[in-house]
This record gives sequence, structure tokens and C-alpha cells, in this order.
Amino acid sequence: MRVRAPQADYWLPFLPDGYFEVIYPSGDVQACLVEVDMGTLTLRRFARKMLAFETALDDEVFRRHLKRDDFTVLVLTQSRRRAEALRNVASRVVPGDRHGDYYLSTFDDALTPSAFASATWWDLDGETYAGVLIDA
Repeated sequence: MRVRAPQADYWLPFLPDGYFEVIYPSGDVQACLVEVDMGTLTLRRFARKMLAFETALDDEVFRRHLKRDDFTVLVLTQSRRRAEALRNVASRVVPGDRHGDYYLSTFDDALTPSAFASATWWDLDGETYAGVLIDA
């Protein structure tokens, strides 16, 4: 999938590293895009990737292809320092009302299977959360 960059004349790929859905007993569905950052993507390219995510939402590309109205973005990276750098650049391209739909964590915090539901995550405003599942 691809989207046209806002106020520009070029295309951006809409290419998250992963996607999953959590279906709760109530029938609610939480759609999640996953971005795994190994530190090889420049901050500028990371910002463009986040811009593509938001453009896919705004232009209804996400809805047409995945049949969901919105999504949560989970960014996993190697260190708290890198997470902070990613948070800073993403917060500039993601609209303020969507900052609470983006969460960052480290591999050590979030990838232990028994700890995922209560792992520490930070949103784009720097707020800390224990877990990112809506009915956890």
C-alpha cells in the first residue's frame, strides 16, 4: 500500500513491520501496527514512516484494506534513549489528538511474553502506561 504525502507530490509506502488485532469478549477490536526499530532507520525516515501511517488513516487507505476505522501504533526499540529520540520526531508529524495512540517501549520491557500485558510504554506526549491493551 502507498499514500500520497500531504502537501507534496510524492508517494510514501504504508508498510508497518507488523499488524495484529486483539478481539475482546465485548466484541471490540483493537487494531495494532507494529514498528520494530533496530536503530538502522534514520530519524527522518522514521518520521516519514509515521507520516505515512497517519496519511493512510486520514485518506482511508487503512479502512479500505484492513476494514478498521483506526489503529494503535506500537514501536519497539533497543533502548530508552532511542525510544525518546523516536518519540520526539514522531510527535512532530503525528497530530496531537493521535499522540495517545502511539506507544514506545524497549525490547527488554515489552518482549517478555509473561510481561507484555503490563509492560511499560510511553506515548508521544511522554506519559507512561503499564500495558497497551484496552481491556487488559
